[in-house]
Amino acid sequence: MRKASQKQPSKLLIGVTIWFIITSFVHRPLPKGFTDGVKDRLVMHLVETILRVTYYWPAEYLCPNAGCRLTLTRAVLSTLSQAIDPRNLFDWHPTLQLSTEDFDGVRVRVYQPKENKTSDGAVVFIHGGGFVMGSTSIYEGLMRKMAIMLNTLVVSIDYRLAPEVTYPGGLHDVERALTYLINNAAVFGLDPTKIVLMGDSAGGNLAAAVTQRMRTVNGVDLAGQVLLYPLLQFHNLQTESYRHYHQELMGFALVDPYSLAFYYMWYAGIDVNEHPELALSAVSNGHVSPKVHDAVAGLLDFTSIPSSLQHDNLPAVLEPKENSKAIKLLEQRLMDPSFAPLIERNLTGLPPSFVMTCQFDILRDEGVLYAERMRAAGVPVEWKHYDHGFHAMLNFHNELHIAQEAISDVAGEYCAATSQCPPGFHCCTYCPMDGECGPNTPYRPYCRWGPCQEDINYVEFVERERIILDDDDFRN
Repeated sequence: MRKASQKQPSKLLIGVTIWFIITSFVHRPLPKGFTDGVKDRLVMHLVETILRVTYYWPAEYLCPNAGCRLTLTRAVLSTLSQAIDPRNLFDWHPTLQLSTEDFDGVRVRVYQPKENKTSDGAVVFIHGGGFVMGSTSIYEGLMRKMAIMLNTLVVSIDYRLAPEVTYPGGLHDVERALTYLINNAAVFGLDPTKIVLMGDSAGGNLAAAVTQRMRTVNGVDLAGQVLLYPLLQFHNLQTESYRHYHQELMGFALVDPYSLAFYYMWYAGIDVNEHPELALSAVSNGHVSPKVHDAVAGLLDFTSIPSSLQHDNLPAVLEPKENSKAIKLLEQRLMDPSFAPLIERNLTGLPPSFVMTCQFDILRDEGVLYAERMRAAGVPVEWKHYDHGFHAMLNFHNELHIAQEAISDVAGEYCAATSQCPPGFHCCTYCPMDGECGPNTPYRPYCRWGPCQEDINYVEFVERERIILDDDDFRN
C-alpha cells in the first residue's frame, strides 16, 4: 500500500508536466481586443486553437505545395462545419422548406418558410472562401438562421470554384442564378424589386461586382446589397489592415495575406501551385505594373481611413519585390472592375448598401473605402464597423455574442431595404446622408422596435436609433 501511494504523485506530476508542455506549445493568447466579453474570448481561444492544429499547421508544415494546402483546408473546414452543428446534416427543419434546386444550370440551396412568411422579398446569398473553397453546405446553419429570423425566402448560390473554374466562371454563375430568380419571381411568390444581394468575403466581391454590372440590365432593380467584410481589390496588400496582420495576427488561423494572394491568383487563372513565387510577389505589391498603379491610384486612396481605426507602430510598408511574369499575367485583370469592384469609377445608381467591416481583418480598409466612395457617389450607405470583430465571424453565429449581434444588424438591414419589418416592428425612416434629404437623397426606411421618432439624420440614427434586433424579437 505504501509503494502504491508513493507512485501516485509521480504519475500526477508526469500528467501535469505533459499537459503544461502541450498547452504551452499550442496555446497562444489572442490579441487584445479580439472579440468582446469573457465568453466570446474563451470560445475563440478554443476555436482558433482547433483551427490552427487541424489545418493551419498541417497545411503549413506538412504540405509540399499550394495544391496540397488547398485540398487539406477544404476537407478540414467542411468537416468542422458539420461537427459544429450536426443538425445541419439532416435535410429537414420544422419551420423551413429546404431544397436543392437548379437555377439555369447553377446549383442553389433554397430555404423557404413553411407558413406566415412576412415578406415577399428574398435574400440571395453568395458564400465566401477566397473563390477557392466554401459551399452552401458549410453555410447551411447561417442560412437557416437568416431565413428564420427574417421569415422570408433565402437562396444560397453554390457557384463553381477556382482553380477548377477560374474568373469569370463563378461571377457568371451568380448572375445566371440571380437572373433566373428574377425571371421566375412569381413561382416563388416574390416581388423582384425586393431582392437583396448579400455576400461575405469573396462572396462580397461577387455581390459587389454583380450589383455594379446589373445596374443597366432591364428588369433588374435590386432592393439592396449587403457586403460582409468584403474582398474588393488585389492591388494593395500593404494597407494598414494588412500590415496590422503582420504586427499582431501572424501565425493565428485567420485569413492572411499569403493565402489570399494564392487564392486571388488562382481565381485569376494563374497556376501558383507550380509557380508559388508569383503569389509571394503580391504580398509586397510586386505584381502591380506602373500602368495599373497610375490608373487606379485615385480610386485606392486608403489615406482617407478614419483616424479612429488607425493602428500604432505598424511595420513599415514593404519595398515591392517585382515579378515581371506576375505583372504581365495580372495586368488585364487588375484593370477589370468585375475582378476588383473597388476600382469601378462610376458608383452612381447602386442600390442602398450595407457594408460590415471588422478591426481584426486584413480586408478592413477596402470595405471602409468602398463605403466612403459609394456615399460620395450619392448611394445610401450604412457602414457598420465592429471594433472587436474578426474576419468570418458570422460563421460562429451560434457560439459568439458578437456574431449574433452582427447577424441581427444584417437582418435589420434586409428589413430596411425591403421596407418590410417583422411583426412588432415599425418601419421608420432616417436621412442616410449627413446633410438634408431631398429628391436626390430620399429618406431611408429602417425597422424600429417601438413607435417611430420624427425623421432623423444619419448621425442621430447611428448614435441613438440603431437598435440591435435579438433573435427573440423575431417570430419563427
